[in-house]
Amino acid sequence: MLWTIHRKLLDYLVGATVASSLGLAAPSLARIPEEVFEEVLSETEESDWDAAERLELLRVLSVDERPRVRHAVAKVLALSPATTASAQDLLKTLAMDRVAAVRHAAAGALSATLGLLTPLERLELACDWAVAEQPELRLAVAQALAVPHPFPASDLVLSNLVNDRVHPVRAAALRSASTRFELDPAALRGIAELALHDSNRAVRTAARHAFRATFEMDAA
Repeated sequence: MLWTIHRKLLDYLVGATVASSLGLAAPSLARIPEEVFEEVLSETEESDWDAAERLELLRVLSVDERPRVRHAVAKVLALSPATTASAQDLLKTLAMDRVAAVRHAAAGALSATLGLLTPLERLELACDWAVAEQPELRLAVAQALAVPHPFPASDLVLSNLVNDRVHPVRAAALRSASTRFELDPAALRGIAELALHDSNRAVRTAARHAFRATFEMDAA
């Protein structure tokens, strides 16, 4: 019974989305209250949802015109991280959303995803995002690395982000480095030194704060 309901809901949403993209008349998703979608998304955590259908539902709702719905999709991915390639592609779409709250939620989902991977898989995923052409993806991984899931060369990934051409990415990388290496002053000092003379005042201030903190760590 539940499978039938899920299947009908998914068929309806997919059909409405395809028809809309083709310029055809279709039931408007906007007529469905945001609260309904939020409830449906929360129910996708149940084991009786087929994984492929659940991902398709998230994909359809990730392009809903309402930021609240897209934000709910990102929050679901944070609770059930995107460990497959298709789910990670969806996460990238959300990380480039036009609304900051959705992008921030996507960064949280990326952090949760990193936590479920092996150290080498974390390195591969972090590097993929850190060298992405889109600055939104680089910002998302700079934020996500604040959670200190260990993986090799994480200091090198953050060093690369501290040298990013976009200053919000550099600032986020410094903040994450301060959290990730709070017990490793030498690693943090090496990263902070890269930005002590940054062209952006906010980045310079963050770098100097992190740099000073390393000496307090040494003295503790």
